[in-house]
Amino acid sequence: MARMKTFFTYALIIVLFYLFSNFATDMMFANSYRDVKNNVKIQQSDNGFQIELDKANSNRQQGYFTGVVRNTSDKVIEKQYVKVDSYYKGRLMQSKYLAFENLQPGEERRFKLLYSVGNIDEYRVSYVDEIPVNRTLIDDAIDKIKEFTSNLVNKLNGVSLDGTADSIKNAFEPVHVEGSDFEIFIAVMWILYAIPPGAIWFIF
Repeated sequence: MARMKTFFTYALIIVLFYLFSNFATDMMFANSYRDVKNNVKIQQSDNGFQIELDKANSNRQQGYFTGVVRNTSDKVIEKQYVKVDSYYKGRLMQSKYLAFENLQPGEERRFKLLYSVGNIDEYRVSYVDEIPVNRTLIDDAIDKIKEFTSNLVNKLNGVSLDGTADSIKNAFEPVHVEGSDFEIFIAVMWILYAIPPGAIWFIF
């Protein structure tokens, strides 16, 4: 009985310490943010789309931008793409995008953007016609391989290699992968499968 009582006492202490640590960390993290709401530049739209800012904060590790959008016109806004750029001392740090569709007259929608960079001192809001596709490290690596093979093909000056060079060049198409390590592993295996036989020897 005494052993069980001791066990539950230690377990309670550990739980309380865990809760206190999380609370203290959250409080310190929240207090580390500084308000940059006065340094937000919002472009005016011409279709009744309006953005009302709630918070624009940043600390050393990250930043966030929250607010409300509304349709102040008497027509449905079918599509509206918003770009929010974060800056530090005039240097672009990170861009985030919002997409709103079928925004009814008078309708309001809340939004929140999180930034993985810190020390943001200014936000700039503008409107774009489309949202660029998210890119990954795999995309960048494939682009570098494509550039290498393209330069190599150009240096061949028409030397015929039974279409091997063209096959290599066409094999490396961008693959957009976002998710777990397992999904990325599947994408890499697919890329290796797509490389024609003998391509690796030809490149290196």
